[in-house]
Formats: sequence, structure tokens, C-alpha cells
Amino acid sequence: MNRELPLTALSELDDVFVVARLDPTADVDAHDALSVTRTERELSIVCPRSRVPVGAATDGPWTAFYTDGTIAFDTTGIVAGLTLPLANIQCPVFVISTFDGDLILVPTNRRADAINAWTKSGHTF
Repeated sequence: MNRELPLTALSELDDVFVVARLDPTADVDAHDALSVTRTERELSIVCPRSRVPVGAATDGPWTAFYTDGTIAFDTTGIVAGLTLPLANIQCPVFVISTFDGDLILVPTNRRADAINAWTKSGHTF
């Protein structure tokens, strides 16, 4: 069954970010991090590129976009609606979900491509 995916308003965050990987037992100051995720296998941090923890493996730079407004937990298709236009142009993504919304990160050198793909799909800024 095909259904329409929801359209979303997005805001671009001001900073440029990196995704950093550390040992799962590492101690970090998460104060300036956009996201901190710890599993048994790794500790991943998304942070401004000026705040990378010492010794971390990194990927980036990434530009971040945040969904405007609060998204209810029972809403479906938000991430699919945002990532499908990017998949269609072969633009990598890194997704972070928060309590209220979603962040979609794209490689900084693909920022304009992502904005264009989203705009053509009906998303707004």
C-alpha cells in the first residue's frame, strides 16, 4: 500500500558538526554535544567540529536540519519523508531522533543538493 509521506518544515542549525566515535567506556563532557549515544559497542557523539573529543575517530563535516514543531510519537513517515528525497539523489544522511523531533544531517558539501531535493518534494524552510 502506497501512502503520502508527511511534509515537514525544517530549520538549519548554525554550526557545522562531526560524528565522533569513542570507546564505549570513555568519559566525555557532553555539554556541547548535539547528541550522545552509548551502546555496548561504542560511544557516538555528534558535536560541533570545534569540540571533537581527543582521540575520537570522526566523520564530517555535516550540516544539521531540525524538524520544526513537536512531532507526536504516533506520527509515522516523518523520517521516511525526509530521507527518501535524499536517497533519490544519493545523498548520505545521519538521523538523530529526540523526544520532540528529528534531526537530519547531510554532508556539508551536499547541503545545497539536500535543500533543493527537499524543496522539490514540498518540504519548507
